[in-house]
Amino acid sequence: MRWLSSVDRIQFRKESLKYSLAIKRTLELGTAEPIA
Repeated sequence: MRWLSSVDRIQFRKESLKYSLAIKRTLELGTAEPIA
């Protein structure tokens, strides 16, 4: 297993944040509307 480069780590963190915000927003709205 190769070590993630700092760029990969930053990208992964941004993706994780985006998904967690999408989930949080979905829960707040109470809908299962997909977020593009």
